[in-house]
Amino acid sequence: MVSKKDYLKSDKTLNRPTDINLPYFAYGLFKPNQLAYNKIHDLVLKHHSSKVKAEMYIKDGIVLLKINENTKTTINGELFYFKKGDEKEAYDRIRVFEPKKFYKWQKTTVIINNQEVKANVLVGVNIKNSKLLSQNNFEYEDPFFNEALNEIELILNEDEKNQQNNEWINSDNIQHIFRLQMAYLLLWTCIKRFSFLKHPLIDNTNNQYKLIAKEPAFEKTLKNLVKEKRPIYSSNYLNESILNPGSPEKSLDYYHDLRFYGVHKETVLEDYKIIKSSLKELLIIFKEIIENSKHEFE
Repeated sequence: MVSKKDYLKSDKTLNRPTDINLPYFAYGLFKPNQLAYNKIHDLVLKHHSSKVKAEMYIKDGIVLLKINENTKTTINGELFYFKKGDEKEAYDRIRVFEPKKFYKWQKTTVIINNQEVKANVLVGVNIKNSKLLSQNNFEYEDPFFNEALNEIELILNEDEKNQQNNEWINSDNIQHIFRLQMAYLLLWTCIKRFSFLKHPLIDNTNNQYKLIAKEPAFEKTLKNLVKEKRPIYSSNYLNESILNPGSPEKSLDYYHDLRFYGVHKETVLEDYKIIKSSLKELLIIFKEIIENSKHEFE
């Protein structure tokens, strides 16, 4: 287990900027319309649309800024003022998220309505072999929340066609169930990435995904989809997990434990139904969570 405290002390984690009383200029995932904004929104006093004289690059999928006071190019972003007394916590939440390998802090001049303000900004450590971006406004679209979910839906649709063509599951024909299990593991990769991007780091980082159960869309969609309890027994954890529409936390544990659910030739049809039902339910729930998050702070 890696704790939040360990993350903050690690030499692989960014230090705080030298002056935490300065506002923070965000040009990427911490902007209000992006997922990571949820990590700091409760600490924000006010924020303004703003821009800096700089160039924007991309390297290994990560967007990097290079301040250039002499350029005519400006990069759009958001300037955040944190609540008095919360500056340390706000910058801690930012620095455990952004990789030290790629970023360092720099003081720069931010332009708001033709007025100049000093602020902290994360700039690229090394932009060598990076690609210069032509746009001045970065909007992040994660393939794990788009194309990956489309692929999972495709696998489910193909499974439906197989049923219609009488290519049914039996003890001698179980390849379809393995495709569903692969899709289920991919879905959990998407869910854990979402929680990492959106939710503040918790003390037990291995349980970061459990914050998904606190999403309003999780509880609401779960109740709409699931009408009765459904148990499974996990040989990994030697306990019973129960899908319970009245308990988002227990239901998330059920979906999580199902990742290790085995396929048994003696009960292949029952196993197939459990995995497919759970995949369909969790996909719908997760898509609702993503859609809800897009409008959370409007």
